[in-house]
Amino acid sequence: MPFNVLFRSRPSLHQEVPAGEHMKSRDLNQRMLSAVAATVLAIGGAVVAVAPAQASSAAVEGQVLDASGKPIKGIGIGDAPGYAYTTSNMSAPISLRILTFATTAKPTITGTPQVGKQLVANAGAWTPGTTHFAYQWYRAGEKISGAVDQQYIATIADYDKDITVAVTGWALGDSPVTAISAPTARVAWGGPVYLPGVELSASRGKIGSKLTAYAMDAALGAEMKYQWYRSGKPINGANNETYRVVGVDGGRSLKVSVTASLPGYDNATKYSGSISIPKGTLTTKKPTITGTKNVGRTLTAKHGTWTSETKFKYQWYRSGKPIKGADNKTYKLAKADRSRSVKVQITGSKTGYKSTTRYSSTHRIR
Repeated sequence: MPFNVLFRSRPSLHQEVPAGEHMKSRDLNQRMLSAVAATVLAIGGAVVAVAPAQASSAAVEGQVLDASGKPIKGIGIGDAPGYAYTTSNMSAPISLRILTFATTAKPTITGTPQVGKQLVANAGAWTPGTTHFAYQWYRAGEKISGAVDQQYIATIADYDKDITVAVTGWALGDSPVTAISAPTARVAWGGPVYLPGVELSASRGKIGSKLTAYAMDAALGAEMKYQWYRSGKPINGANNETYRVVGVDGGRSLKVSVTASLPGYDNATKYSGSISIPKGTLTTKKPTITGTKNVGRTLTAKHGTWTSETKFKYQWYRSGKPIKGADNKTYKLAKADRSRSVKVQITGSKTGYKSTTRYSSTHRIR
């Protein structure tokens, strides 16, 4: 395989030096070519090893090594691909070492082939050694667009397919060489979505307050579904991130479940802790009695304005004692009520609230 030497004084002239043969002495005392930075010199499918230049002129960017590995004085890397230039007379034959650029161990992939997991390409072993690599990942033999980093995170599109990586190695001035890894096992489903836990916006609540569920540090992009529970039973229609505590929740406990879903992963469900909701207090008003206060006439109890949807029970009293059977909203005055005092007791109740009793004023019956 020839190694070409380019002469500055005669651009059309060059000397071919086959590998293992000698470059004969020639008067080459001309000005050097301006050179570009280089670390290796390509010769077809082979390279000549070089070392960083320590020349006095900034134009010399690299040195060629001889067969023993020592720099060859007067020979550097030229600005023509595949050529070198000389800067001094050479009075003795020079033997050049030509090395084959290749990989001695195929690239490998480390990591778990699973949706959401990271895979890492290991370039393998290369000779004579290079620091320049490019990567391309493949899914079932098809190039993955944009997957050109050393790391790759498997996606839902990779599910049930194997993954390979092509590693291309080169050194400056050399023709690239590409090696392909063995395929991974088929990419598995991603397992449960990451969802560490669920918290509520408050450790206590009361009727009328709003509670909010927080899915702590859930996986980015995960879709959340919510279900609120009252004393362990799902609340119909309570499927939002927030929940307004209602009267029926009084005296009960509340909690929420959050289910996170993400394509390529199993759903994950977590529950918040439970909080107790105290019973509410009814808004009340003192009852009144309407009607003529004479024996034989009918009286009517008026409860006034209470908390909405409150249910009422009535009990009429004669001279401070309950009248048997007088437990309706109306009461017809009897002879036994003449010259006695009458009043009514109203007891209001509502689910989730404490029952409350109020009394009317007393009235003298004629």
